[in-house]
Amino acid sequence: MEFMIKTVLVCGCLVFGGVVIKRLFRHKPCWETLPDDIMEVIVPHLSVRDRIRLSLVCKPWSSVPMCKDIPSSPHKLPWLVLPQPESQALTCNDTSLSFYDLHDGKFVKLELPEPVRGAWFRGSSKGWLIMIKESEQNTTTFLVNPISGVQHQLPSLRTIPSFQKFVETKKWKRYGAFAFFNCLVLSTSDIHSDECVVAAALGCANDILGLCRPGDKEWNIFRLLDADEALTDVLFCSGKLYALVVSNNKSGVVSTARTLNFGDHSVELKLIYNANINFHTNSEYHGNYEIYVQGYVDSYLIESATNKEVLLIHQRLDVFSSIGDNNNGENGGGGNHEEEEEEVEVEVEGNDGGDDANEEWNNLGGNGGDIGDWAINIVEEDDHYLRTYLRTSGFDVYRIDPQNDNFEMVQSLGDKLLFLSNAGSFSLRASDIKIKDFRGNCICFATNNFMSLHSLETYTCREIGVFDLNARRMRRPFPSVEVSNRSQLCWFTPML
Repeated sequence: MEFMIKTVLVCGCLVFGGVVIKRLFRHKPCWETLPDDIMEVIVPHLSVRDRIRLSLVCKPWSSVPMCKDIPSSPHKLPWLVLPQPESQALTCNDTSLSFYDLHDGKFVKLELPEPVRGAWFRGSSKGWLIMIKESEQNTTTFLVNPISGVQHQLPSLRTIPSFQKFVETKKWKRYGAFAFFNCLVLSTSDIHSDECVVAAALGCANDILGLCRPGDKEWNIFRLLDADEALTDVLFCSGKLYALVVSNNKSGVVSTARTLNFGDHSVELKLIYNANINFHTNSEYHGNYEIYVQGYVDSYLIESATNKEVLLIHQRLDVFSSIGDNNNGENGGGGNHEEEEEEVEVEVEGNDGGDDANEEWNNLGGNGGDIGDWAINIVEEDDHYLRTYLRTSGFDVYRIDPQNDNFEMVQSLGDKLLFLSNAGSFSLRASDIKIKDFRGNCICFATNNFMSLHSLETYTCREIGVFDLNARRMRRPFPSVEVSNRSQLCWFTPML
């Protein structure tokens, strides 16, 4: 309490000088009745995290700091959503989510609203978390603002005929809705706007584009792809919807815009057929592990923060696979769950981030310590003789030319700083942030890389780092975390 009082006084003095002091001490000060108009001029200079702390000091102070009509201090770095504990979410005992605030270097834990407790978060878009509460045919999807506690239920997945069949399969029992629900994006953060549209890549084969508006009772389904094609990402940019497609027969092509009509609304769609990927892979052997250098590529769409262009990102990954005597049977056999996880040491540039940071990561289920000694945990597969792990080795960036829809290789991002994850990506102007450790022409990635879906066992994910496109060099300033096929890392832009 005393700390917060001093904080308010200092902020007030810095911003408004002696006028604030005179007003506060005109009468005997009563901190619980601090005038709202003074609070209203101080609050915009605070970060979202500080506003949350201020609102918890006492009841009279709870309303003004959390008023969404008062803007927060701009140009702040995002939060990183930390993976949910596997056991708690499965037993519906997961009542909160943990975040890491990159700007302040602090951890935040927020209580989830009652309707979404026990749900898995599947990603983020425009300041909203996408959360899925699994219950077979009654599986529900929510948009959740963890700051304000506001939640909005989207149409039930049971309105999609193929989902009704999916819940009867073994894949549902093993992976849940994550094997059906690939990604979801909003066209605007204002879900009450007439312009707000929700788009999602759906289906076991990622071959369904789903559209709806908040308040709709069912998904509108569009099947636009050939049999050998799949949707891997979707993005709203400048009012248009872009869908990234992997195809065996097409590459480096952007389709002519088409209009998709649903209800009284319409969306202009362009299909982006992924650029041709050149693999320059070679194998390396380290003990009982074979490494396929740049043997795998993930792809993402991001809207440029500076000129509203569509960027295509290729994340190049090395594939670690176990070989030899660690498995039983032909070609290495089917693996043995009783044996301990093997490790192969790989030296990379690292920064332990300080003992306090590592301790807090450990408390949240991370695998901290000195990550300069960076180890790869090979994860046991229960249905394949290979045990694999993917490690990021670099990135390629393409620009989609809006005039002729050509793919252009980008050598430099300039002032742009990209934040990349499997569950929500975006970019910022580095000059707006003005923080030494976060500069332009870099990609901050927090990706959940595994070669194939695992069972509900957790595994160690170390794919959190920063890639400098100019130096073509990787930094890994964050400790590793424990994830599973239903829990993941995700960037999130907090809003009130």
